[in-house]
Amino acid sequence: MALAAKRLKVLDLSQSYSLEELPSEVGKLEELKEINLAKRLKVLDLSQCYSLEELPSEVGKLEELKEINLGCTCITTIPMSIDSLRKLEKLIGVNCSSLREITHSVGNLSSLQHLNLEGCWSMSELPSSIGNLSSSLQHLNLEGCWSLKEVPSSIGNLFSLQHLNLAGCESLRELPNLTGNLSFLQYLNLLCCKSLRELPSSIGNLSSLQHLNLEGCKLLRKLPTSIGNFSSLQHLNLVGCKSLRELSSSIGNLSSLQHLNLVSCESLRELPNSTGNLSSLQYLNLAGELPSSIGNLSSLQHLGLVGCESLRELPSSIGNLSSFPNLILQGLSLRELPSLSGNFASLKYLNLRNCRSLRKISSSIGYFSSLQRLDLEDCVSLERLPSSIGNLSSLKYLNLKNCQSMEKIPSSIGNLSSLQHLGLVDCESLRELPSSIGNLSSLPRLDLEGLSLRELPSLSGNYASLKYLNLRNCRSLRKISSSIGNFSSLHRLDLEGCVSLEGLPSSIGNLYSLLYLNLRECWLLREIPRSIGNLSTLQHKELWNYISYSAIEQLPNGIGKLKNLRRLILGFCHSPKRKIPSEIGDLSSLEILEITHAPIHNLPKSIRNLSSLKHLKLWSCNKLQLLLELPSSLTHLTMSCHSPRLP
Repeated sequence: MALAAKRLKVLDLSQSYSLEELPSEVGKLEELKEINLAKRLKVLDLSQCYSLEELPSEVGKLEELKEINLGCTCITTIPMSIDSLRKLEKLIGVNCSSLREITHSVGNLSSLQHLNLEGCWSMSELPSSIGNLSSSLQHLNLEGCWSLKEVPSSIGNLFSLQHLNLAGCESLRELPNLTGNLSFLQYLNLLCCKSLRELPSSIGNLSSLQHLNLEGCKLLRKLPTSIGNFSSLQHLNLVGCKSLRELSSSIGNLSSLQHLNLVSCESLRELPNSTGNLSSLQYLNLAGELPSSIGNLSSLQHLGLVGCESLRELPSSIGNLSSFPNLILQGLSLRELPSLSGNFASLKYLNLRNCRSLRKISSSIGYFSSLQRLDLEDCVSLERLPSSIGNLSSLKYLNLKNCQSMEKIPSSIGNLSSLQHLGLVDCESLRELPSSIGNLSSLPRLDLEGLSLRELPSLSGNYASLKYLNLRNCRSLRKISSSIGNFSSLHRLDLEGCVSLEGLPSSIGNLYSLLYLNLRECWLLREIPRSIGNLSTLQHKELWNYISYSAIEQLPNGIGKLKNLRRLILGFCHSPKRKIPSEIGDLSSLEILEITHAPIHNLPKSIRNLSSLKHLKLWSCNKLQLLLELPSSLTHLTMSCHSPRLP
């Protein structure tokens, strides 16, 4: 049945004796205010009937009903007659923002399994009769019920309850005494219960509890010792419990615990030694000091110490963690990564980002035979790497970005045969690279941006995999070795901002795979070798010079051979020597041509031959007097010339 009358206000189906389910379109009747229904109806879905303010008391006569969905309606209460719906299994009132109370007769719904009142933020209390649903209710969702100040103690009678969600109940100050009757409860969510100050000791009676979420309970000061009774608990989340000062030693009894998250527990200074008894713990994320017993966590796979600014050293027992793959020490105040003499054969990821006091890394790092990622970004005090780093035969990713004090890279780095990413961006104290870097045959990308290199050394190794070489803003770089011509797979060469670069080697013409060449702001570069015409694959080229004494005086005649070039950006100084060669008309694939500050009176006639040209941009070409015939393919012409009239 299609209900097209969206402005319908009254729907009477009381005589439809065989009707068991309403069509989904009923939910689109935004102005519906009155409804009479068939007695055999099993599913009543009125969600998003925004104008519906009440259910008729006759709803109690729909004895076959199994599900009622009132989501996003304006009902203020649920009628008492609902108590006769003995077959009702689901009652959904999500985002009923006007709902202020639930009738006590809800306790008579003997088959009710799911009660979802999420987002009913006007509701301040639950009827105590909810405890009568002891044998049926399995899921109770009260998330976002901001005004709810207390939960009735009768909730402890719900021995079939498996899932209790109280997340976002910001006015809830305490939980009632929880008896041992909640023996099937597996999930308890108290996320952002910002007024909750303590948990009852009886919470330890929840023998089946697997997930306990206390994230954002910022007034919670301690956990009861009875928490150690949670023999089934697997996940404990205490993120952002800013007032939590201590953990009971009984936490060591949580034999099934796999995930423990203590990030942003600002008042928690240390963990009890009993933490080392958590034999099943796989994931530990925390703040504060580490107990010496940390080395006993034989199942640990992830250790995160993000932002533990007060942590200045690691216990030696951490070397006993032989099976975990991830160690996150980001933002610590460590001055030295200590000797980790234990068996770290399983460690794959070591994150030391933003350890700004770190000056030294122990040579024992060379024992991490499975390490694949080493992140040292923003370790601004780190001066050098140990030569043993060359033993990391599995290392694929090495990030040294912004290691401002790094003066030298050990020659052993050339032994990292698996390395695929080497980031040295903004290592401003690094003035030279070891020649052994040429042995990194698997490296597809090399980031040397912002280094103080004066010369790119001879890289005689096999660079068959290198596709991107980034030398941006190497402001001291004067010379590039002719060995760059050996990079047969290079796709991108970025030299922007190399303000001291005086020339390019002719071997650059051997980069037959090059697609992108950026020479912006290479102020001392006076000429480009003719061999650039050999770069038949080149698609994008940028030449950008502004200083009068430093610009490229003439483009090479071979530029016309760049048959695949799609974009060409030419920036000139105000010099009469500067001109655009007629060979530019041979660039048959050129789609975008941008010319800036060119002291020219007219464009070369050959420009009409650019059969693929779509965009022509002329910026500050103030002497331009004449525009000859332009190619018919042109769709966009942009001009910015300080002239009283258009050419």
